[in-house]
This record gives sequence, C-alpha cells and structure tokens, in this order.
Amino acid sequence: MKQEWFIYPVQVYPQDTDYAGVAWHGRYLYWLEQARVAWLQERGVHFSDLVAANCDLPVVDLSIRYHKPVYLGDEVLIKARPRPRQGVRLVWDYELTRQAEPVCTAVVALVPLNRVTGKLYRRLPPLLAQVFDNEFT
Repeated sequence: MKQEWFIYPVQVYPQDTDYAGVAWHGRYLYWLEQARVAWLQERGVHFSDLVAANCDLPVVDLSIRYHKPVYLGDEVLIKARPRPRQGVRLVWDYELTRQAEPVCTAVVALVPLNRVTGKLYRRLPPLLAQVFDNEFT
C-alpha cells in the first residue's frame, strides 16, 4: 500500500541559485532532507530526540533525476513518502513539482547508526520503529 504524499513547500531564494538564477543541483538534497525532517516532526519525532537517543540517520543510497530547472522565486512542492521499511533500511520516494509540473524525482535510503559506537543498529530504534510501523498498519 502506497502512503499519501507529505507535501512540503519551499521557495527558491537567491542563496539557492547560481548567477543565472537557476537552482543549484545540490540544493535539492537540502530540500529533500527538510521534507524528511518535517515529516518526522509531524509525527512527534524531533531530530533532537534522535540525537538524545544516540541515533544518526546517514544517507547510504541516493538516486536523483532532474527533469526541469527551477528558478529564483519559484515555489516548489516537495512531495515525500516513505516506503514500507525493509529491516532497518528506510527508503523514501520524492517528487518535486512546480505548478503541478514534475521538475525532479528522487529515492533516498537511510540507515540508523549508533552515534557513540559508529555501528549500524541491528533493529530500528523504538522511537523510529513506532512511527514507521504506524504508517503501514
């Protein structure tokens, strides 16, 4: 079962663009993370909670496809949704649109890492497991 999209709007500001007013390709990754963090916050998990639990979520796989450029002043909707979890691996799908027109698609995979030991968690920490399990039940 596919989840509904979580919608996170962003405005393209001068610091997001090059001298021609085109959004820099790396800025898209920043927007994807903003949407992911906002999704978690909406479900009661703040990044400070993860830090307090010694949990980090590094990106381990990333695929991004740019369809059309976005420009200074554009409003872009970041559509994000997690896939059903695969063990500890958390995979997210994204669609970025401008006025309902697709401008970028992406898939990002993260894993939970113990901030103290630097080792991968064998099980998703309870804070995250509860949120992700609730999404797909």
